[in-house]
Amino acid sequence: MPTSTWRGLETFAEIVRSTESTSFLDIGVGNGKWGYLFREYSDVWNGRFLRSAWTSVVDGIEIYPAYIDAHQRAIYSHIYIGDACDLIRTLGSYDMIYAGDVIEHIPKSRALTLLRDLCAKATKVVLLSIPIGDEWLGKRPWDNQYEDHVSSWQPGELRNLGFTWQRIDVAPDGMRRIGLFAKGNGAITLPRLTRPWFMPR
Repeated sequence: MPTSTWRGLETFAEIVRSTESTSFLDIGVGNGKWGYLFREYSDVWNGRFLRSAWTSVVDGIEIYPAYIDAHQRAIYSHIYIGDACDLIRTLGSYDMIYAGDVIEHIPKSRALTLLRDLCAKATKVVLLSIPIGDEWLGKRPWDNQYEDHVSSWQPGELRNLGFTWQRIDVAPDGMRRIGLFAKGNGAITLPRLTRPWFMPR
C-alpha cells in the first residue's frame, strides 16, 4: 500500500543525519513519505531550503505507477517505474537505500537476491522496515496485485544477511510485529536506541 508505519521515524531520521548521507534510493515510493524525510534531513536541515539550492540525490522506485503524482515528483530527483528486482542492477550506488514494507510483497528467493543487491549498491547503509511473521501473509483488500503479502520474515534471516542493527515493535494494530533493520558498510556507526524495544524471536 502507498503508506507504511510511523514506527521508527525518529530513529531513521537520526541515521540519515548521523551518516551524513547525500544520495538516497527509496524502494517502493508509495505516497512519498521517505523522499520528504530524506530531502528534509539532508538538504533542508543543512540550510538548502529552496529547491534551486538542493544538492542531494533522492531517487525512488515504484512498481505501481498509479501511486505517483505531482507531490512525489516535486521532491524526488527521479522516480523509476518498474520492478526493483530488475531495476536495481541498472542503477548506480547510493549512500543510503531504504526498502519500507517492500520485501514481504516479493517471493522469498527473489527478495533475498534483491536484499543482496541493495547491500552491494549502498555505500553507507541499507534500511528496512518489514512485517514479522506469518500473520501478515495474504491478499490485500483492494485491486493491486503487488500489495499481496507473499513471503514472511523473521529477524534471524536478516541477521544472517548482515543486518546487525534491529528493533522489533508492535504494529499499530497492537497485535502483530514489525521490524526495523539496518546494515552499515563497516565504517558507519549506527545510533543507539533511545527507547525500549521488543526482543526478537
